[in-house]
Amino acid sequence: MIVTPLRGAARFYPAESAEAMALVNDPDAGREAPGPALVRLYGLSRREAQIAAALAAGLDLEACAARLGIARNTARYHLYNVFRKTGVSRQSDLVRLISALPLRA
Repeated sequence: MIVTPLRGAARFYPAESAEAMALVNDPDAGREAPGPALVRLYGLSRREAQIAAALAAGLDLEACAARLGIARNTARYHLYNVFRKTGVSRQSDLVRLISALPLRA
């Protein structure tokens, strides 16, 4: 189970006073791709979610940019937005956050 602050994602939830979200993971359930879940949970754009998912899959930022056909500085800008929306400040923290999400197939 993970408890995380809603931060900027709070606008996506009906309870305006909600400040945290509890995520319960069934380790026996399958996993969905992290991108769509990141869009739903943290309000990331599709491109931001692609960057985050590629980093979680083990690519570095330069490889992410190449895979997505964007400039490295554009990828850095998207990563900055990912950090702001998820409340993390390092790539290792982002990967840890994504790997702990309760994702289903």
